[in-house]
Amino acid sequence: MYDVRSKIEKAINQAGGVVSASVTKATTHLVADAVGTSKYTKAEEMGLPIVSSNYLQDCFAKGKKLPTGAYALGGSGGGRAEKEDDDDEEEEEEEKPKKKKAAAKKAAPAKRPAKKARRDEDEDEDDDVEEDDDDEEEAKPKAHKASAAKAARALAGVCICFTGKLSRGRADLEKLVQQNGGTTAGSVTKAVTHLICSADQSGTAKFVTAQGRGLPTRLYVF
Repeated sequence: MYDVRSKIEKAINQAGGVVSASVTKATTHLVADAVGTSKYTKAEEMGLPIVSSNYLQDCFAKGKKLPTGAYALGGSGGGRAEKEDDDDEEEEEEEKPKKKKAAAKKAAPAKRPAKKARRDEDEDEDDDVEEDDDDEEEAKPKAHKASAAKAARALAGVCICFTGKLSRGRADLEKLVQQNGGTTAGSVTKAVTHLICSADQSGTAKFVTAQGRGLPTRLYVF
């Protein structure tokens, strides 16, 4: 069971999400297999979406966050879940005209001057091919820069505190966080948003402080 949960949590992190060991103010969803547990009750009181594990599988399969309504566990979900579904549907409706317009523009034939001689048309076609090649070459570095910029913002607004013996050097981990737009701290301060620690650190002062502040904690080495 631990191995399965570890793999699921790793997949969530790779998809840009954060895993919390308990239901806190920072929690947005609860994935559960049964109703009536203490976590279930707390999530229900907070109006959080409570979904089955099928929700995660379908999100991973489609590569995006899905509405939670169809995956609600035991008729749960609350106002936040309904609002989330409505927001997702509105966003999709707003995107439809844009996608339709882009598709129509792409499919529209290029207009050419009616009085052009055949020779000029041939020359223009050759020029168009060269311009297309140039545009593609220019687009590559732009796409790369855009991808790099997006990666650099992956941890924007996140401040991580590391503790315990981890599988990688702490300096390397801190550098990795900073490269992705986050910050690090040597202790659990007000600025810290997450605590990463090895399993043997459960119960330490940093862990207890983080738990008391409702911060997401990780109890295994990644």
